[in-house]
Amino acid sequence: MRRRLGIVGRYALESFILSTAMAVLLGVAVTWIVDDTIVNESSRSMSTMVNAVIVEQLHGADLSGPLDQVTSDHLDQEIAANLRVGGIDTIKLWNADGTLVYSSDGEGVGLTFDDHPAIVAALSGEVVSQIERRAEDESRSQFERLGTLMEIYAPLYRPGLDKPFGVFETYQSYAPVQTLILRANLVIWGIVIFGALLLYVTQLQIVRKAEHRLRHTEAEAALINERLERSLRDIEEHSVGTLQALVTAVDAKDSYTARHSLGVTEYALAIGRRMKLDANEMRQLEVGGLLHDIGKIGVSEAILLKPGRLDPDERHVIEEHSEMGARIIESIPFVRDLVPAVRHHHERWDGTGYPDGLLGERIPLLARVLAVADAFDAMMSDRPYRSGMRLSEARAELMRFRGIQFDPACVDALLASLDAGELWSVSHHQLSQDSATA
Repeated sequence: MRRRLGIVGRYALESFILSTAMAVLLGVAVTWIVDDTIVNESSRSMSTMVNAVIVEQLHGADLSGPLDQVTSDHLDQEIAANLRVGGIDTIKLWNADGTLVYSSDGEGVGLTFDDHPAIVAALSGEVVSQIERRAEDESRSQFERLGTLMEIYAPLYRPGLDKPFGVFETYQSYAPVQTLILRANLVIWGIVIFGALLLYVTQLQIVRKAEHRLRHTEAEAALINERLERSLRDIEEHSVGTLQALVTAVDAKDSYTARHSLGVTEYALAIGRRMKLDANEMRQLEVGGLLHDIGKIGVSEAILLKPGRLDPDERHVIEEHSEMGARIIESIPFVRDLVPAVRHHHERWDGTGYPDGLLGERIPLLARVLAVADAFDAMMSDRPYRSGMRLSEARAELMRFRGIQFDPACVDALLASLDAGELWSVSHHQLSQDSATA
């Protein structure tokens, strides 16, 4: 739970940083576009107004040099009456050669600026806007009066002509346009910030709802798991009870089977320890040793307890016990992994065993271990038709069939365990035989 809350908190922080970064980028981009748009629109509006006022006064005027006094006076009057009230401080006129032919402040008339970029652009039909934030030589007096200036260069058109015949330049205070831009930016940033916060809060709400649903789902899953585990425990207990009943039924038919299963389990575990099997394989060996003959529940007592050798039909019946045992435990989920060991514990290393005639290492490892343990316990045990072998005889039999009936590694592991005195039941059995002989 703490880890999940940490993830939610980290997501909230990352989402806030991302939302803030996106808002800043969007705000900067939109602000730049709006600033540029306002300046350009203001410039175009101003140029249209100025052009309409000036062109009428220049009708028939000669622009090859400075304007005559009469035309200049008329322009001064017109500018004072119609343009200065619109915020324009100074107007200059340039002819097509880049020569200044008129200036409302009387400065610089007659000078030529044929290579001035803004004049060249205006003569090609463009309206050029410039914001002057520091005084320059040609605009120092205007800057001292107005502060930051908005300077516009625009083409002059005669009625009916598409090509400019000159350029006019205007100076006006940038403050009104700047105020308009600031207001627009405040609105834009307000919308951007509000939108970013709304988006962030919405994302947080979605994440919190998802986290709440996840917590609820986990609680339900935990409850389901608890019920499943309880059900599995009940099933396992019932299954264990069923297995115990089956084993008890087999023991009741043949008491040798109970002693034999315990002996096989002891020898199998000794082999497993010597072969360094893992914990899961050792658990399977222990349970497999106890259940390897569970299939004998389906074999009649007459065959199980027959004192003499079995005829072919009887041998066929008893050989079916490994397959029957596999079918029995296959129906029980928690011991289903023992099916290969139970089914194949009568296979032979040379491939002549039953039920499937598997050869060598194709026989499951646990089945090979059980085969050696099963045969050794059978050799050491008394049966109705014979007495158990002495330990030396049983060892000799193991060595004789090593690599023929038995996996050599399993035989070597059992003999090493015997030599180390690790098998109490064998030592006790040997002492009993020695006492009987004496």
